[in-house]
Parts: sequence; structure tokens; C-alpha cells
Amino acid sequence: MSKVYKIRTDEVEDIKDSLMKFVLEKKTMMKETDVLHALIKFHLKNLKSEEVLEWRKKYLGKDE
Repeated sequence: MSKVYKIRTDEVEDIKDSLMKFVLEKKTMMKETDVLHALIKFHLKNLKSEEVLEWRKKYLGKDE
């Protein structure tokens, strides 16, 4: 099952920058979704709740 998520403009630009770096480095075409899926698959398990709360406070202005 797939689901659509919104990503902020800053993160979209970061993904595009990473994608271009990877394409130039490996000389092979990749998609933005490849970068996102790899990020989720390999790094989501290390994400801490404190990091999510810090992100919410810094970028959304939410304390809880």
C-alpha cells in the first residue's frame, strides 16, 4: 500500500541536491523517490523521538 506525504520545500531542495550528487558520483540515473526510500529504509530506525520533537519545535513552532 502506498500513501502520499507532503514534504516541505526546503527538504525537496535537499533531496534534489543529494540526488544530483549521487547521479554525478555514480554516473547512473536515480529518482527522487529512490533517495527518499533509501533514507527511510536505512535511517528511520535510528530516528529518536527527541529529534522529532526538536524538529517540530524548530520548524513548526510547536512545543508538543
